[in-house]
Amino acid sequence: MLFIHGFTGAPATMDPQIEAAVRAGYDVYAPLLRGHGTTLEDMLPTRYEDYLDDARHALDDLAAGESQVALVGISMGGTLAIDLGLSDPRVERMVLINPLVLPPAESYMELLDQLLAAGMEVAPAVGSDIADPEVKEASYDGAPVRAAKSLFMNTARIAPRVSGLAMPILLFNSLQDHVVPVESGVYLAENAVSVRRVALERSYHVATLDYDKELITEAMLKFLAS
Repeated sequence: MLFIHGFTGAPATMDPQIEAAVRAGYDVYAPLLRGHGTTLEDMLPTRYEDYLDDARHALDDLAAGESQVALVGISMGGTLAIDLGLSDPRVERMVLINPLVLPPAESYMELLDQLLAAGMEVAPAVGSDIADPEVKEASYDGAPVRAAKSLFMNTARIAPRVSGLAMPILLFNSLQDHVVPVESGVYLAENAVSVRRVALERSYHVATLDYDKELITEAMLKFLAS
């Protein structure tokens, strides 16, 4: 099982699910994507292509002795999982939690260009969108604008192709998400071949650490064992 974390986050975002997968006997790899888990400054020069390269190398390492791999991705990690699933036949199935699928509106992309033109390289943080007030995600306190723009540009490439995803997909879609619009999950469910969509009513974007973390973990293991 390959776990892929989100933008400005870290593997710890999916600790409950990773730990459960290890206990269940799966071979697990949860790489730290380039520029993440250190300082925000380290992330500034990175782009989506770097994260995809890291995820692809992780898949190669994990699949060295295996013919099939399950991908688990949250947010941008879901985007990366979809990207890999579209091109790599070793991806047998996927578990996606609030994946970013649809690109933002053109007006939002224009806003990013305006921020960059004004010399603003870091936008307000997008991490730790969690309903449970007792939990906080380990993520940066800002979002690199150029890196975010590269992510959004790639969703425009990926979204029209999701109908090519033939493997079974378990999708968790928070109905209150302040980072990724719920429409991204709905679009994936309506356009990929085999998606089971689970709507989460109690959790925000980082649902893997939120009120529904046990539900996600149990459903993930059942799905992978089916």
